[in-house]
Amino acid sequence: MKTSTTIHDEHMHLRPHGVSPLPRHAIAPILEACAARGVVPGVREHAPLPERYRLGPDGDYLFCMRPDEVDGFLEVFEGTGVAVGLEVDHLDGVEDETRAIVADVVDRARRRGLAIGGLTGSVHFIHGSVPDLERSIDKGSIPHILCDYEAGVMAAHVADRGAEAVVRDYFGCVRRLIGTGFYDVVGHLELLRKFDRRDDRGASVLFGGVEDLYAAEVEATIRLAAEAGVVLEYNTAGRDVTIGRPYLSDEAVRACVRHGVAIALSSDTHVPKHVARHFGDAVATLRRLGVREIVAVRDRERIATTL
Repeated sequence: MKTSTTIHDEHMHLRPHGVSPLPRHAIAPILEACAARGVVPGVREHAPLPERYRLGPDGDYLFCMRPDEVDGFLEVFEGTGVAVGLEVDHLDGVEDETRAIVADVVDRARRRGLAIGGLTGSVHFIHGSVPDLERSIDKGSIPHILCDYEAGVMAAHVADRGAEAVVRDYFGCVRRLIGTGFYDVVGHLELLRKFDRRDDRGASVLFGGVEDLYAAEVEATIRLAAEAGVVLEYNTAGRDVTIGRPYLSDEAVRACVRHGVAIALSSDTHVPKHVARHFGDAVATLRRLGVREIVAVRDRERIATTL
């Protein structure tokens, strides 16, 4: 394992999502912010989705790169020395198509002589049937919904499926992601709670009745990550949304320490002002919870930074 004295921000995007028409990917503002804040950039741009998921007015399902944007995306890396990394959506049933899409992007990057970063696997789509796009959009037989874009979608899904089934479905999908052996890092493990909040009694609005199950599912997933040797990210973006804390909870970090799971630190930025957001507090928290180093990934090789 290589070592570094500088902290890496291991989950960065080169444009905001949910914007139409799609803006071009832009790396210069992100690099300026990284230089100002003393972090190494770890780009993890959203990879193209499998063909039948390319829905919506821009064909991006509100957040992903279109296939016709790949060359323009790769062009912005030329001459920067920054590694090309991807955040990839795990979708049950289309794993082979997903691998082929990612392999094509990576191969095209290598042919340009670009450095390669890591692959972060994420679960944004969960099995469900409540409306998650404009009703005018025909989703055909797609069995998934986007769980982290609108609070109302997630609330409707929990009401439809039940909190127990939602928790089991989500973490089961994350464990299948880990089981592919395809990814270096698991992104925002607890994204399921993005729109969660506490009621007047201090209980979770979404999962207050199944907290024991939730904790068991997190523990089982972290144990599998340990067995697979995959990294989990400590994603500080959660502090700026409804949940109000990073995606990993303190309890999840303690489980990572117990099971020997490596942790990557990330801001999940989509705009320059969010580069390395809350990293000072994050490093202090990780140290307090027993984490002694964080890791970055470049071309499937880990780089460790001592905290």
